[in-house]
Amino acid sequence: MELLREPEREGERAHRPRDALGPRGVPAAGGVREARVPRGPRRLRHEVRRRLHGGQELNELQAAGESSRDDSPAALVGTWELVEWTVTVDGTRVTRPFGGDPVGLLTYTADGWMWAALMRRDRAPVHAPTLTAASPRERAAAAAGYLSYAGRYELVGDEVHHHVVVSLHPGWVGGTQVRRIGWIEHPDGTTDLVLTTPETSTGGTKTAVNRLRWRRADAG
Repeated sequence: MELLREPEREGERAHRPRDALGPRGVPAAGGVREARVPRGPRRLRHEVRRRLHGGQELNELQAAGESSRDDSPAALVGTWELVEWTVTVDGTRVTRPFGGDPVGLLTYTADGWMWAALMRRDRAPVHAPTLTAASPRERAAAAAGYLSYAGRYELVGDEVHHHVVVSLHPGWVGGTQVRRIGWIEHPDGTTDLVLTTPETSTGGTKTAVNRLRWRRADAG
């Protein structure tokens, strides 16, 4: 999994608390390095392991060279809100399928299920009481600005595989949607989930890579 960190704002580095550490993070004479609880997705894994080990802290999570990888399902479990969806065409041109302010929810459950629903915020209203009663043009426009699917999921290396059971797109049913997992850590301690599709052909010689950034939904 990929871990990216946003640059610290001016003044933050100078005011970060310091342990009693000498060069290269080694405790100075008489200094004791304070154990730190990880933030973001690694905090979830930390808590799961802490409970499994009878409340004992795992030293590996406090190590200075802590891995940026997190293959624990606990890092994904919960509900995420869509921040942005971009598509990079031929490695250069960037488009936004659902506009600059899309709406979306993505949920992973602890027992291995997932579902996702995304839409354009500015979808045109349908004036008929049901979609089946709407005009063909209204139905087409409603479907063009919406995407949803659900099924089982599994972690495979730095990827999450969505095994689709139901989907607005009939061609996805029974198949697997592969997403590479990445993380963006912000200076305030929050972490965004980034899901990236493999490079796919869009017809002819063009290729496209989808990148969806998610932020954990506020429990309040």
